[in-house]
Amino acid sequence: MPKSGKNIYKRKDGRWEGRYAKHRNSEGKTVYGSVYGKTCNEVKQRLAAVATTESTNKPNATTPNGYSLTFIDVSSQWLTVICLKVKPSTYAGYTSTLNFHILPYFGNREIQKLTAIDISSFAKEKLEKGRADGKGGLSPKTVRDMLSIIKSIMDFASAEKIIENPIAMPYPKHQQQTIRVLSRQEQSALEAIITTDMTVHKMGILLCLYTGIRIGEAYVKLRLNKKFIL
Repeated sequence: MPKSGKNIYKRKDGRWEGRYAKHRNSEGKTVYGSVYGKTCNEVKQRLAAVATTESTNKPNATTPNGYSLTFIDVSSQWLTVICLKVKPSTYAGYTSTLNFHILPYFGNREIQKLTAIDISSFAKEKLEKGRADGKGGLSPKTVRDMLSIIKSIMDFASAEKIIENPIAMPYPKHQQQTIRVLSRQEQSALEAIITTDMTVHKMGILLCLYTGIRIGEAYVKLRLNKKFIL
C-alpha cells in the first residue's frame, strides 16, 4: 500500500485513504477514523476539514461500550459502511455535504443529545443563509438532501445501539416550481441565434430544445459522440 504523507495511503482498489485519531476507548487505545478520495490532495483536504471540526475536549456522552462518541465519530463510521453500497459519485456528494455543511454545525456535538429542535435550527439556518457566497439561503430541495444524510446517520446510530431512537426529520415543504415554456416565436429566435456560427455548446442547447432532455444528459450524449470534444 503506497504511502504519501502522514497517515495517507493509496489502496489496492485505486482510492486514497487518510486516517485520523478520533478518540480513545475504555482501554486507553486510540480509535481511528478514515476519509477517502480519488487523489491524495482530495484526501488531504478532507482530513483538513475533519481537523477543523475536531475538538481537543471530547464530550461526555458514552456508548454502552464506554467511550465517547460525537456526530463526527458516527458519521465517519457511517461513511465507512455506506461507501460499499453507493456509487463513487454519490459517496463524493455525501462527503462534500458533510464536510462543508453538516460537520461544521454538528461535528463535535454529542450525538445522543441531538434533538429535533437542533435539526430544525440547522435547516432554518441553511434555508436563510446557507449559500457559500453568503448571498442568501439554499433551496428547500438542497436542505432536504442534507437532512436525508443526517437521517441516514441517525438511523445508523440507532441500529448500532449508539442512540436509543432516531430523530424525526423536520423536512422543509417542497415548493412546486412553475416551468415556463418558450413560445413558438421565442423558439424561432433562439434557433436563429444557435444555428449561426454553430459550436458544440450551441449544439447542446439545440439538442435540449428539440428533445427536451436535461443539460447533463446532453453533455453525456455529446461526449459519447467522437465528433465532439468537450
